[in-house]
Amino acid sequence: MVGDVAPGTVWDNSTALSTYKYVQLVVVPVAPTPNLSVADVTLDAVTVGYDRTTYKSIVITNSGDAQATITNVTTDHPFVFSIHRGQDFVAAGSSINSWDIRAATGLAVGTYTTTITVTYDGGRTATATVSITVNAVGNYTVTFNPNGGTVSETSRSVAPGTAVGALPTPTRSGSYSFDGWYTAASGGTQISASTTVSANVTYYAHWSNTGGGGSGSGGGSSSNDNSSPVIVTPPAPDKPNSPTQGEIKVSGTVDSKGNVTVNISDKTVTDAFEKALADAKKNGNEQNGITVILRVDTSSKTGSNVTVNLPKTVQDTIIAKKIVNTIVVVDNPDIRIGMNLATVQEINKQAKSDVNITATRGDSSKLTGDAKKAIGSRSVFDLKVNYGNGKEVSSFGTGSVSVTIPYTLGANEKAGNVQAVYVDAKGKVHWLTNSVYDSVAQVLRFSTDHFSTYGIGYKQTNTAFTDIAAHWAKEDIEFVVSRGLFSGTSNTTFSPNTAMTRGMFVTALGRLANADVNGYTKSSFTDVKNDAYYMNYIEWASNNNIINGVGNGKFAPDQSITREQMAVIMSNYAKTIGYTLPKVHIENIFTDNAKISTYAKEDVKQMQMAGVISGKNGNLFDPQGTATRAEVSAVLRRFVELVISSSTAQGWSMNDSGKWMYFKDGKPLTGKQDIDGATYTFDQYGVTADVPKNLRYTTYTVQKGDSFWSISRKLGCPMSELERLNNKSRFSLIIPGDVLRVPEK
Repeated sequence: MVGDVAPGTVWDNSTALSTYKYVQLVVVPVAPTPNLSVADVTLDAVTVGYDRTTYKSIVITNSGDAQATITNVTTDHPFVFSIHRGQDFVAAGSSINSWDIRAATGLAVGTYTTTITVTYDGGRTATATVSITVNAVGNYTVTFNPNGGTVSETSRSVAPGTAVGALPTPTRSGSYSFDGWYTAASGGTQISASTTVSANVTYYAHWSNTGGGGSGSGGGSSSNDNSSPVIVTPPAPDKPNSPTQGEIKVSGTVDSKGNVTVNISDKTVTDAFEKALADAKKNGNEQNGITVILRVDTSSKTGSNVTVNLPKTVQDTIIAKKIVNTIVVVDNPDIRIGMNLATVQEINKQAKSDVNITATRGDSSKLTGDAKKAIGSRSVFDLKVNYGNGKEVSSFGTGSVSVTIPYTLGANEKAGNVQAVYVDAKGKVHWLTNSVYDSVAQVLRFSTDHFSTYGIGYKQTNTAFTDIAAHWAKEDIEFVVSRGLFSGTSNTTFSPNTAMTRGMFVTALGRLANADVNGYTKSSFTDVKNDAYYMNYIEWASNNNIINGVGNGKFAPDQSITREQMAVIMSNYAKTIGYTLPKVHIENIFTDNAKISTYAKEDVKQMQMAGVISGKNGNLFDPQGTATRAEVSAVLRRFVELVISSSTAQGWSMNDSGKWMYFKDGKPLTGKQDIDGATYTFDQYGVTADVPKNLRYTTYTVQKGDSFWSISRKLGCPMSELERLNNKSRFSLIIPGDVLRVPEK
């Protein structure tokens, strides 16, 4: 049989093809398709404590016969790895490497692995593995400072996390007996052979004078060689990377109008520097630099205005010797001005001549408008750097000046509402959110990059929220709200127990940093609108590696943050502003420490030891628990106070459950303790159910014939408590009309 086969005919294998003349085959064409594959990525290994890792390319190859369109590249660990977006298409038979990936900062020791997923045409996916290894640091160096004596073993190398081992015995000529090794030249905590080493550290010998003539274990060493004695203070244990300080006395003259004039000589600065440098070299701290403190002696005379003459030769000396901080301290009036090296360099660059730094007490009654409203009758100082014929250095470029001025709280004033303000040439008032009032020392501290008219302002914002009256974080909330870091959720509520969102958090940090976000006009995240209140701050935080997106081009601004994420973000923020976290508390191993994610362990440790983030009751950290608006308020306040002065991390402190703890030499007290004349009982983790009596206070107006002793008897409180609350000695002169802080009955 011969014939044609109809198109589409199906043949069985058993068909006898030989019967037919020919067969017509039908071929159905297949459409071209893309086929992506991704190469595994191994990031360069780093050592714990690294700044940031570099981006590495993600190589994406298309082995298909059609172009691939990439919709996104994501990672299953967005807090550990961040991806930088690249080209959206891959031609057939080619590869691209424009997508990049890197690891977050602050990872603890270990190897981290994640899966990246490339999503393309029609939901197709391709995956690869990305990894990075964070290595441990080498051994730590333990330095033994004989503190006036001699010791055969001056330093040793100790493996991280191990005991220091058998301690050397120093000797000292004269009538001295060795008391042991301590964490500070004066005070501090005594160590033993079993003390664990977790960083480079210096231990100091303490001595007792057994033959009269004074003690040999003071807080620094002094030297006298026919010039002003220099008191040298090495870095404190909680700030091992801080400069060695050389403090020297400088004479100041006071005229009949209360004007204090101080002349700084090249020899004075050099003497202080050289003696501090010699001590730093001996202790191996030379790399930390030198701070020179010039303490002005006015022979107990009280002044109101201060002029510090700083010749160009002295400026040149400070710059040549790279003195990291130059601090002028005047006790009467109680003013402290500190200039970092960059400030002196900028002054030298602009003035090119001798300058005088003036702090003139202004007349607050002459203030008008917003300045009058903000400052009222409180202190105001006009700070200037003058040179030539009426010229001024108004800006310090990249430098900064720290300023401390005295202030006693008025009746019904809250410490958290006291802030420094400066008044510009147009009379506009600017509030300094990073200023802190120290209620113990009764001073206001702030830093600035320019001089102007500065005053003590009181920001009476609406902090009378109905839902915080009995809340443990009430004062913290008032602190952050008065600085404009947070607002209420309504005119009458703050919602302290509501979850903190990613968008809210980065906005508060941007405001705290006084970040200039005007340049961020367009969102790089698909879920953040350009007109959202937090858009600029999210872009600022993302660009500064404070916080990453969550992948797929999204940021998730309304997603709540966990407590361990809060620690990571705060640690990244500290790095961004160039602040090195001090170690003011010993490391606490939380009961739920094993639940802390590997990527967050080091940051949680650093923030806990810095006193910024605390645990909860039962020694829990609750790493995956949601961070609330109240908890973040407390964290931000602690951070601001820590930056100004780490001394705030000692003494009474509230944990993140709103319960009180008391820290001494970095350790929480436990058991039954007598503090300032009162007895408290702390649990095994250092938590007490009591409310510190010396933190509840009111005011008392001094009457005729009053003394510290009589007020103590009248009010039934210890004189030591009066001294602490008012930063005065029991022998201090008090006069009728003075307002003292006294314990609440």
